[in-house]
Amino acid sequence: MSNHIICFSTSGATLGQRILAVEDVFAADWELTQCFGADHESLSDWTKRVFQPGNNLIFIGAAGIAVRAIAPYVSAKQSDPAVVVMDEKANWCIPILSGHLGGANLLANKLAKMTGAQAAITTATDVRGVWAVDSWAKQERLTVVNPSGIKEISAGLLQGQTKKLFSEFPISGKLPEGLVFSDAASCDIYIGIHRLTDREQEPLYLIPAALIAGIGCRKGARREQLDALFEEVLEQNNVWQQAV
Repeated sequence: MSNHIICFSTSGATLGQRILAVEDVFAADWELTQCFGADHESLSDWTKRVFQPGNNLIFIGAAGIAVRAIAPYVSAKQSDPAVVVMDEKANWCIPILSGHLGGANLLANKLAKMTGAQAAITTATDVRGVWAVDSWAKQERLTVVNPSGIKEISAGLLQGQTKKLFSEFPISGKLPEGLVFSDAASCDIYIGIHRLTDREQEPLYLIPAALIAGIGCRKGARREQLDALFEEVLEQNNVWQQAV
């Protein structure tokens, strides 16, 4: 994962430097690109370079500039990076892409808190105070292997339905409103390392990286053999590769 800020004026550059100075908020390395003046990197080249899964992108400027820049690269919610737009006076902080899975909403709230801006969050679950499964999965570093199921969970909770959750691992604290514990056979949300094989309808799978694989081999063993063995063992034990 890498983190990138782009600005289009001296005022925007000042805000970018202000953001970079807050080390306790942004522990990871950030890159500030000034898209003005002589010999600067073009916006299209910058966007093509940094628009990668897991990245955080902050545009300091007009929202329309950001929308046009990222439009050719937007693909899928499970892989699109977090994109946030701020105006150069830090009045508004707007997540425009990957608010939950990419963490843009969390990033916008952090930026708003440190700069005094107003975070403009528009996702329905956040606006109505309903628990967002994809945002929680991002926060807890769980991989969503079938993101198409997110919509059903969120829509059900927004309609006041109760959703059933099963976890192979202990969960501390009280469950969010609308969730109840259940068994693996009837759950809507499954947290664990195994693939369920006796279900007609798949639950939403949230997979923690909880396993470490160690493989021994004799000298001369081919990489292809090790890969095949690894995949065979996972399949035999109904274990998600994302759990390793």
